[in-house]
Amino acid sequence: GEACYKLYTKTDTTSLPSLSDVLQLLASFPSVYKEWWWNLVMKDPLHVAVETTLIISIIYIILSRSTEGYKDNTKERLTKQEEEELLWEWKVKLRDPLAPPATTANSNADSSAGGFGN
Repeated sequence: GEACYKLYTKTDTTSLPSLSDVLQLLASFPSVYKEWWWNLVMKDPLHVAVETTLIISIIYIILSRSTEGYKDNTKERLTKQEEEELLWEWKVKLRDPLAPPATTANSNADSSAGGFGN
């Protein structure tokens, strides 16, 4: 704690801390962190519980991601005939126009009624 306090309250900002100060700070870090964490638990236990739950959940999700089938080329693939059939259906059936084509009778009716055909 004392090395941390010395580095934190150092008024001379033009020089870097000495190596012994940095090593002392690193050596005291676990106890300083532990003290800070327990103080936070005492002040706001719900905050600590929520953050701890989130951190554990993230670690669990990262470590337990299933790689089963991730790079597995033995999955069931479509045959060439099935591919061709799907492509044919897409080209023939799904490319129908969404709206009927405009006819001259419809566009004349729109323009005479003051529609958007002008």
